[in-house]
Amino acid sequence: MRTIAIVSAISLAGCALAPLRLIDANANTDAAARDEAALGDAAVEASLDASADAAPEAATDAGPDTGQLMGPAGTPLGLCTAARAIGSTALGVRPALPWSNTTLTAQRTVFQGVVESGFSDVRIVVVNHATNTVVYTAALTAAANRVDHNPPREQRFGNGVYRWMLCARDAMNELRHSAEWRFRVSATAANNEGRAGMIPLFTDMTGDGFAEVLVGAPSSMGGGTRRGVARVFSYSEMGFVSGAQSAAVTTSLQDDDQFGYNTAMLGDINGDGLADAAVALPGYRAVSSISGAVRVFLGRRDRAAPLEQTSTFLTSATASASFGTSLAGLGDINGDGLDDFAIGGPSDRSNTGMARLYLGDRANSLTLSQSFQGATAGEQFAFSIAGLGDINGDGLNDFAVGSPDGGAMQRGSVAIWLGAREGRLPSTPAQRLDAPASAMMATDFGYAVSAAGDVNHDGYADMLVGSPAEGMVYLYLSTGAAFGTTPMQTFTGAPVEQYGRTLLGGMDLDADHHADIVIGAPRAAAGDGAAYVLRGAADGSLNDERTIRGAAGVQNSTGISLAVVGDVHWGRAQSAGCPTVLVGAPGNIALSDPGRVFAVHGDPIVGFDDMPMQREINAAMDELGFGAGVGGARSR
Repeated sequence: MRTIAIVSAISLAGCALAPLRLIDANANTDAAARDEAALGDAAVEASLDASADAAPEAATDAGPDTGQLMGPAGTPLGLCTAARAIGSTALGVRPALPWSNTTLTAQRTVFQGVVESGFSDVRIVVVNHATNTVVYTAALTAAANRVDHNPPREQRFGNGVYRWMLCARDAMNELRHSAEWRFRVSATAANNEGRAGMIPLFTDMTGDGFAEVLVGAPSSMGGGTRRGVARVFSYSEMGFVSGAQSAAVTTSLQDDDQFGYNTAMLGDINGDGLADAAVALPGYRAVSSISGAVRVFLGRRDRAAPLEQTSTFLTSATASASFGTSLAGLGDINGDGLDDFAIGGPSDRSNTGMARLYLGDRANSLTLSQSFQGATAGEQFAFSIAGLGDINGDGLNDFAVGSPDGGAMQRGSVAIWLGAREGRLPSTPAQRLDAPASAMMATDFGYAVSAAGDVNHDGYADMLVGSPAEGMVYLYLSTGAAFGTTPMQTFTGAPVEQYGRTLLGGMDLDADHHADIVIGAPRAAAGDGAAYVLRGAADGSLNDERTIRGAAGVQNSTGISLAVVGDVHWGRAQSAGCPTVLVGAPGNIALSDPGRVFAVHGDPIVGFDDMPMQREINAAMDELGFGAGVGGARSR
């Protein structure tokens, strides 16, 4: 086991598109921006600045088919004309990499897919989402059932949002195409020889191409008692936090609101090309009872004040609901090009639990779309929620909801909902997974859930489930319609460490095109805490464990929150293109430690920066509990 010691010294909306104008991919950027404005809301997601950049650069030497209009069936004219989309349960061709809804941290990447028996003449098609024109296409050669394509060195994908799919002919010589997946490229992504790390959600709040981090300190006094505070930290080209910290992100607070207990990046929920975020207040009182609340903040192009709060609290109508205990960006689950999110209240209805789904909206209405309730009394449904990516190949993101006291003998369960283009999901989940038969009796399977990314490169997203009471984390692989009922791999720690209390996946930290995961164990080393990183491999296994630890003897619960953001460089040119892992360590009041966040940068050679120089995001002394939320996975 290798240890990185950290010392405390310092899709696509698919197949039905409105008729669009033909846009020349080699047109000047001003003309492209004017034409984009004429496309209407149905086709526009990225900002004008981002989309104007992307098409001309990406089309360079991409082949004679670039610049073509995407047809009304979501297929490019002259490439896949009249091709029929392949359903989620049909065999055919499907994307595998870049994963659904990810952000790339480089301008170059590889494309991988799966080709079932009987299909031939495979072609990749990449489309600029804002202009709806083909910017890259190439014929592919399949080896066995895999396609693996590295575009030529001059092919770069500039700042913006892209859609991509595979086309092929079936055994009857009929042209078919896969579902379309989306990926985004950061404004400052480097051209680094085809290595592109991936992060599961968009994290640029200001549109300058650099990552932002939202850190909560729920025990901060705030002029009262435990009112809480959250702060946004922006990164510069050299990776250092710009200045000390931004102005506090706050709202109208009362004592014991604990604002900042949970923070989450939501992706882009209003289609303005900027990342949005949310902060939970689990102690918020509606009238006289504690129900919990969540405040959503929208990105804006101002590094000094990068977030703008929405006008209302999102709350539960039920007393003692613990609304905001879980909070997750889901990606695009209904195919409208906007990211969606969900909020959990596991104490709702006498601990039965409730999850509430909010769909992205260009008007920022934040209207509740649907509510989902636990199946049995006392199961604490929605204690955890996670966006999973696309588990069934239909081009829509799916999500999981954990119930640590659900299922058989109350050992825990996880419910899976599949995305739907009409935006209305069934009231009951597509699948429920109970704790494995091998699990201990006193388990809490579903305490944490997380995307795992496409671990085995079969074109379907996989899932992690944590059971910290037994010190176990389970990896489930998708079969293309659901998850297998038996975990493919089990990771074992110590129950005393609370191994698996937080999970982080769906990312590529070392730009090797394999999924990596992080497992939090906040009670490791007598409360000092740790986070364990496991690197993906070509055979679909996760191994090569590395350990991120806080300083010894401070009991600051390192690993109680986890997040990943885009490439923040740290001034190391050779590491450009790899994401950064953030590990919250909310401190110990008795030891006068207000808390901190450790930032550990990925590396394309060794997996992590061998000399991280103890990068820390530090709190002011009165911001107690700093690091309890870091815009990602958070334990209760």
